[in-house]
Formats: sequence, C-alpha cells, structure tokens
Amino acid sequence: MELKIAPLRAVIEQANGQSLFKLAMQPSVKGVYRLTAFYPDRRAYHSVATLIYTAYEEATLEVVYIGAFHNHPFIHTITWERLEPFESALRKAGFDKLHDQDEVSVYGEDCWLLERAAGSFSKSLLLAPHRIEQPYTAIVNAVDAYLPEMIREVAR
Repeated sequence: MELKIAPLRAVIEQANGQSLFKLAMQPSVKGVYRLTAFYPDRRAYHSVATLIYTAYEEATLEVVYIGAFHNHPFIHTITWERLEPFESALRKAGFDKLHDQDEVSVYGEDCWLLERAAGSFSKSLLLAPHRIEQPYTAIVNAVDAYLPEMIREVAR
C-alpha cells in the first residue's frame, strides 16, 4: 500500500503537514482527521485538509492547496453540530475496520487518503470518491454533507 500512496504522502509533505500521530498526541486534542485529495489530471490543485478537535473548543480545519495561494492554509471553524454527524456517519460506514478500496490508482483517477487519529490510534483509507461502491460511498457522502470545505476544488 505504501507505494500506492507515495504521491499522496508527497502532497502532505508539500503542505508541511505534521504526522497525524504527533497532532493527536498534543495536550487536550481529542482527535484529528486529514483528507488529502489528489487529482492526476491536474484540473485542480491537490489539497490537504486537517481537522483538529479538542475537548474544550470548536474544531479547526486547515486546508492547503498545493501550489496555490503560496501554500497558505485556509482556516475554518467547525462546530460540534457539524462534526458529530460526520463522525457518526464514519462509524456507521465502519471506517475504522475498512481496507483500502480495491484497485485505486493515483495515476488514473481522483483519489482521497482519509486519515483519523485519536490518542495512540490511527487509521488511513485510500478511496476513489467518484466510484459508487458501498461503504466507501457513504464516507464520501459524509464528507460532502458535513465537511465540504475539506474537498472544495480550486481549479488551475
């Protein structure tokens, strides 16, 4: 799998993304999600969206578009009223137990790397957002419905 996601890891590095484990282990952090969107046809800038939530504050979502806006992150505040149904939808889809979607190629189709970390637990999932295959479609729909800022495309 590591060879499959090497281009996505390179996008994360270009965004100066810290490891999910380090982010999740910071004091008061309850959880972290990161969605890396990769567009092989280059119609849009690759992006890295990192959502961090604590026990005390609303969640913060940072989105970096690689090569656009000087890689300056866009910051969004995400309320618990939006985050809770997103997490619930991921649980219902079985996110933590899913394997990567079959035959996803970063060279032939748009793909997402969705990662989650909480404490010492971490999980990542490679998926093709335009394929209609359950339970992956439920995960794509959850992002679309509750956190569309994570995958907003910026055209080149």
